[in-house]
Amino acid sequence: RRVLARLLLLAFSAVAGLLVAELAVRLIRPQPVMLVSPGLYAPDPPRRYRLQPGFEGSVTNRVEFDTRVAINRQGLRGPEIGPKAPGTFRVLVVGDSFAFGVGAREGETYPAQLQRILRSRGRRAEVLNAGAPGFGVPDAVAWFQRWGWTLEPDVVLVTVFVANDLQDAAPGGPKAVAVDGVLMIEGEKKRSLSRWLYYHSHLYVLLKTSALGGLARRLLGAPEPLETRELRAELELYSKGRLSKAVREGTKATEEAVASLARSAGGARVL
Repeated sequence: RRVLARLLLLAFSAVAGLLVAELAVRLIRPQPVMLVSPGLYAPDPPRRYRLQPGFEGSVTNRVEFDTRVAINRQGLRGPEIGPKAPGTFRVLVVGDSFAFGVGAREGETYPAQLQRILRSRGRRAEVLNAGAPGFGVPDAVAWFQRWGWTLEPDVVLVTVFVANDLQDAAPGGPKAVAVDGVLMIEGEKKRSLSRWLYYHSHLYVLLKTSALGGLARRLLGAPEPLETRELRAELELYSKGRLSKAVREGTKATEEAVASLARSAGGARVL
């Protein structure tokens, strides 16, 4: 009984210590992790996904921002729109999270600000935001060729973030897919202890991204976190060495996608 009592005391002490450490990290050094209300993403075969029409929810990284997001019936971020009125100059912005405006309120996104600028200069303009987090340019072009052309834009404005857009466009790279309204890397387990801890524990994220976490992974033979691998690949773009195969392939796929968009945009200009 004494051994059992000591084991219980040890377990209680360990749990209490972890709870205190978790609270301390949340108060002193909270860890940013991207959290999106389930339901923002919907499968869109044969491509990977699109934004779910009619979605309302929030996007936060737990530290810097917590913004409300609304997707209209056309799958665009922003208010509902009707048929294009005569004399209206309509710009359709396609791209990734930079176009979508992760961290920005609806009126702060660059498409919304572009619309304000054009209207302030006397243009009867509409700027529609078709940005989708995680898209590479081939994804944005595929979305336009299936859904965007019906909006009758005068200009299709392609937003390119040179770093991860090239990775996202690479044919053999890790791809995110929509599962039950959230994005997951293909093959990733939705229900696992490590995934749950990543999204709920600031202490776990701090340890995972620290030097101590790296040492533990090496000792256990565990792979490097996906986030770290992706960041290293992005930083390759700014090095003086030779670009990786994935970046070269992503560049080629991006150029081919833009050429395809130019051919399929009808009377719209592609910028």
